[in-house]
Amino acid sequence: MSLRAVVIGSGQAGRFYAAVHARCDEAPLAAVCDTDLSGATRLGKLYGVPAYNDLERMFREVEPQMVSIASPERQHADQAITALRHGCHVLCEPVLGHTLEAAHQVADAARTADRRLAVAMHFRWLPLIQWIKQSLDAGYLGRPIFLTIHANSFCWHPMLDLIHYLLGKPESVQSVQQHEPGLLADLWPDRRSIVLFPTRMVTATFSYQQGPAAVLTSSAYQRYDREMFDLKLVTEQATLRIDSTRKDRLAGQLRIETATELPPLPAADAVPSDLQHAVQRSVELFLAAVENGSHPPVTAEDAYVALQMEQSVIRADGSPSRVMIF
Repeated sequence: MSLRAVVIGSGQAGRFYAAVHARCDEAPLAAVCDTDLSGATRLGKLYGVPAYNDLERMFREVEPQMVSIASPERQHADQAITALRHGCHVLCEPVLGHTLEAAHQVADAARTADRRLAVAMHFRWLPLIQWIKQSLDAGYLGRPIFLTIHANSFCWHPMLDLIHYLLGKPESVQSVQQHEPGLLADLWPDRRSIVLFPTRMVTATFSYQQGPAAVLTSSAYQRYDREMFDLKLVTEQATLRIDSTRKDRLAGQLRIETATELPPLPAADAVPSDLQHAVQRSVELFLAAVENGSHPPVTAEDAYVALQMEQSVIRADGSPSRVMIF
């Protein structure tokens, strides 16, 4: 299998995807596109491929078969729908859409086109997260009791997905927000539909019927370059903590405070060292799903749950009672 791939977006995430596709035989880089033509041109020159700032023209001239979307979040839904209508498989950075309705429209377009659609939730594929997930599923850790995560603003939405991935979809939420006008306003000015990038502080407590609880706290004041997130999971059999995660050292460090006999930990060389490697893993898993005709590792339905959690956090802000997630 070899698919002509294009990357939409020439910022940091776009550069990661372009680098991955440039050395990927299964989906080699054929072009880059950005509304900022100067950024697309610089990235295109780096890898010797054409650059565009017009999506329709790029699709006509390049005829790609796969699109990796790494543009600003508010553009994702429209770009994904356009790519799907042109018959492309689509791998999209979070979020799939800026509203639940937009995400539904993208999923509908994928079904109509009969093409694979996935959202790149990179943190799922960190080996330590995979080890925790597999240990939970196999029963080695017993039933989970509570999960707490503290995250930088840029990790807020992926951490919602991580809660869903490890514990399942929560039933309800209570939340408190402190918004600081002007902070991160250039990234996400409209906070009526989803939080996406918390400013001063957001704390959300997710509850499960007769099950565990999960608390996610996020702030722009938690330095992205010092610690992206820390995670603590308490189960019937163990207390596990991942900390010291940075953008140049995603692996973090796992601390097991109490435990019964557990499976071996991942080898050190199995751990992605940075976001570039995490993007590469997301692309590899997506291409495997395309080749095998199987469900993508993170489906549109998964992305939809994260958006439901986002909107419920907004509805629950300051409410004395729990808000149901639906």
